[in-house]
Amino acid sequence: MSEAKARHESITETLKKLTDNLKTEGKEDKSAFLNSLDKKDKENWLLFQKNNSELPTSVPMTLDSTSANPNLTFSHDLKEASLDLVDSTLNTQAKPRQFYPFYCVRGSQGLSSGYRVWEVEIQGPPGRVGIVGVAAALPQGSQIQNSGPSCLWALRISSSGCQPITNCSAQENLLISLRKVGVYVDYDRGDIVFYDAITNKHIYTFQTSFDRQVFPFFGLQTAGSSITLSP
Repeated sequence: MSEAKARHESITETLKKLTDNLKTEGKEDKSAFLNSLDKKDKENWLLFQKNNSELPTSVPMTLDSTSANPNLTFSHDLKEASLDLVDSTLNTQAKPRQFYPFYCVRGSQGLSSGYRVWEVEIQGPPGRVGIVGVAAALPQGSQIQNSGPSCLWALRISSSGCQPITNCSAQENLLISLRKVGVYVDYDRGDIVFYDAITNKHIYTFQTSFDRQVFPFFGLQTAGSSITLSP
């Protein structure tokens, strides 16, 4: 039983490295993905694939403009958010203000069980800064800085690297340059996995436990920057 459990856990870890490219872009991307695995992970992945037809894929998503900081502007399809100018007056009057001082917006669909995968591209001038991750629903009037237990798990991404953050606190510096990042959330296991959506390489994993609904979370901190969801 312990060996079977270990194999299952290893397979689960392998799945976290998967992006929707495996399903939508064919054998070339699949080969690149398999080549990135070590021997044990590759064996586990092939075994899993023989017995499962459904693979984790990124899901269509839109942004919830009603949750947004008023400095952000949106495309008509709610797939893109931009921070064109920073108006501090608007920011101090922002409602809801749970995630102040971030110029942020939540994804439109929350998660309270199962798993979900999404990808987002960050664009902007040199020195751009974006935040991509997961935020727990907060009680009315609460703010992220004084919410007690962690309610935000994210990457703060700049043109020179990225920092894993919980609430407003940075964990460490990662010298990884990212343009498009994927997020895999397994609600039941409490796993939040970040990967480079272009190279399929793992970046960082938070391991936690959820006690309420969580939402995709996106933020911008540099004027002239934007985020675009895919698909």
